[in-house]
Amino acid sequence: MTEVFFYLVKSDQSFEHIRRLLVRSREAGWRTIVRAGSDSAIDSLDRQLWTHPPESFLPHAVAGGEFDEDQSILLTTDENIESIAESLILFDGARVKDDAAAQYQRVSIVCAIDHESEVENSRAQWSRLSKAGTRLQYWAFENGKWNCQAQKNYPSTDDVTAASRPSPENSSVGG
Repeated sequence: MTEVFFYLVKSDQSFEHIRRLLVRSREAGWRTIVRAGSDSAIDSLDRQLWTHPPESFLPHAVAGGEFDEDQSILLTTDENIESIAESLILFDGARVKDDAAAQYQRVSIVCAIDHESEVENSRAQWSRLSKAGTRLQYWAFENGKWNCQAQKNYPSTDDVTAASRPSPENSSVGG
């Protein structure tokens, strides 16, 4: 069953968190689509992934190439792209449709807490996906570690705080 994890980060920490999620997804053997709300956000992420230290390089491509289906990490703004992945990472205000979320094992929504429109967008997605019965978790970075603040639609829980859940940094797929 699909899980959707919401992460609130400062905008200057978005890249590093997306990068950590990509590393964890790769370790799990998942192919990942990273979707942004704008072409400029995709261009920026692409540049940062290419210029990151060589020893930690993550092979990726921007959608629209001849070999998109062969990519383990595909960057795009297209919300109608055919799912070729187990993981979807959204940032820069990108949204997921209810039926599209179900195509993935994990959807990660990275929200810049210092951008009010992204916070409002994330709240609206939480509400909509919650009503659809999707398993949801909300994570915040506090005191140097990730803490699960809330979860919804998990067996034996109903909108409870989940401080005892493993952090994304310690879980097998990293949130």
